[in-house]
Amino acid sequence: MTAAPSAPVEQAAAAHAQHILAADMGAIQRDCSAQVLQEPADLYQQLVTATFERYTILGHAKIGWHHVLKIRYFGATTATVHHRFGAVDGTWVVLESERV
Repeated sequence: MTAAPSAPVEQAAAAHAQHILAADMGAIQRDCSAQVLQEPADLYQQLVTATFERYTILGHAKIGWHHVLKIRYFGATTATVHHRFGAVDGTWVVLESERV
């Protein structure tokens, strides 16, 4: 088991959502584990090519050691994504993202 992060997972989720709004692929990649699962496979590429103005966290579920946050992004289009976060070396990282 890895060390628990000191920051709340909601803070990591908000930062990740801000990186998506800014279309900052470098920051998005730093938020994610190296093997992040994406559904569809090019999900992050789709998200950064869209223009989002804001986001809202719709829900948060703790499942075992992981946290799943349902985030809706609003802009020219709307997208809802489940981001699964887990603790890796004392930091929250995105392990999986799925468009729903």
